[in-house]
Amino acid sequence: MLDDNPLEPDRISTSPIIYTHVRNLRRVMESRYYRSTVVATTVPGFDTLGVYARNYLVAHGYIESAIGIIVEVRNIARTNEEFALALSFHGLPVSEGLFLWHLSNL
Repeated sequence: MLDDNPLEPDRISTSPIIYTHVRNLRRVMESRYYRSTVVATTVPGFDTLGVYARNYLVAHGYIESAIGIIVEVRNIARTNEEFALALSFHGLPVSEGLFLWHLSNL
């Protein structure tokens, strides 16, 4: 007889809920409780961000208008600080902007 230990490997199950957040640069706009089929790859210049930054933005549910701003700022910024501060003007945390800069340069 199996005991009621929830940590037993044969008793652990994954969560039935799969969710993603839909974001602009200021906040999470909504949570979706299914895998979103909308991938924001139609933004002009999206491919210039590099594979890691693109995957990060899609995985975190950024909408096309937010990605468009990120692409635009990335194209004109000369330093990581300039990039992060320009995006912070639109509401993105500075630390996340610095991380995106890093990802786009890998």
